[in-house]
Amino acid sequence: MYRHLQANAQKECNSRRDFGICCLLSVYKCRNIADTKTINSTSANNAAPNQHVTYKEGCQKTKRKAVIIYAATRSGSTFLGEFFNQHSEVYYLFEPLHNVGLNMKNRSEMQQTILKGLFHCNYSGVQEIYKDNPNDEWFMCRSNICFPSRSKFLWRNTELCNRDAPYCGVKRFDPWTLEKICQQSLFTAVKIVSLSTLKDFIPLLSDPGLDLKVIHLVRDPRAVVPSQLKMLRTSTNQTRTVATGLCTRYYDDWRYHTRCILEGSTNSTLSAESAHCNQTTRQLWKGRYMRLSHEFVSEDPLGALTKVYEFVGLNYDKNVADWLRASTTNVTQAEANNGALTTGFYGTIRNSKKLLLKWRYTQSIKTIRSIQDQCKKSMKALGYIPVYTTQALKNVSVNLYSSV
Repeated sequence: MYRHLQANAQKECNSRRDFGICCLLSVYKCRNIADTKTINSTSANNAAPNQHVTYKEGCQKTKRKAVIIYAATRSGSTFLGEFFNQHSEVYYLFEPLHNVGLNMKNRSEMQQTILKGLFHCNYSGVQEIYKDNPNDEWFMCRSNICFPSRSKFLWRNTELCNRDAPYCGVKRFDPWTLEKICQQSLFTAVKIVSLSTLKDFIPLLSDPGLDLKVIHLVRDPRAVVPSQLKMLRTSTNQTRTVATGLCTRYYDDWRYHTRCILEGSTNSTLSAESAHCNQTTRQLWKGRYMRLSHEFVSEDPLGALTKVYEFVGLNYDKNVADWLRASTTNVTQAEANNGALTTGFYGTIRNSKKLLLKWRYTQSIKTIRSIQDQCKKSMKALGYIPVYTTQALKNVSVNLYSSV
């Protein structure tokens, strides 16, 4: 029996060097049996000597949990990611797909391979892909690995991220070391903005060894588009182009959600199209998708934290809640720096309610109407209310969104 379990575990681990210790523990969940057996890890190929794994008979195969925050750029995903980054037992990674496979035909396949490896704590294939990409700095640059606001789990559990190291140019991390760190966590959470549509998650949802949850963050396009233009340093002449790209994606995702994730649609047109999504697809998504609006997160951060943790199966964490309270009220730049975060363009400390309304003060009605013209269908689908006069735009006592 033990040889059979060992062989299956080795197959699952894909010949990892830590087979004898960490991997077997992650592959099998032991329960309610008194008789305990010990396997000497030296009997497994590539295992370290003099190390043992103890497990109980009746071990059952268990899935590795994973969470994806799926969003467009400048929609509040960095802040939402901190719900996981601040948790002491979650291994959070910030945009691991950034720039991967740009202009390459097999980009989607490469991204899926990377995510699967990260979620299963198997970095061997991940390293090979990054080695052949312009974004090889993901393994070398502190902006995505060691920067304090990006992966606190690494900072807490290793000495890889030396504060004295250059901002970008630290030595390449050994994938073996990263695998061991990953395996110490309850699960891996990532924030990504580069996958095109919700249907891109089907291969990951189909992975029998993965318990994946997807949090789909949306934000009013009238706030997102100006912020994207600022980030890209693009003139307002590109407003319509950027708005069209964002809202096409929003509407396609909303339509996919209605056709393929919901149990049934009351919209006759969408119901007629639902033949494109079979029952297997709906079953894959069942209980694994949550759409969340940035507006809700900003207005009720603690309520959003509770909702997110319930969805992914995390217990309430007082330290995270305390951080959230302190980070969503009036905070000075000096106080933010003490927390190793910033209040700037890419920061995660801000007065969330005040920031929520900023676009209504700073954008002209001409710009807003231009965005609305390109986003009519997606705004209606997601519950965002159009305005047509400067007076209505500036009247912040009236919300321009509703739950749908």
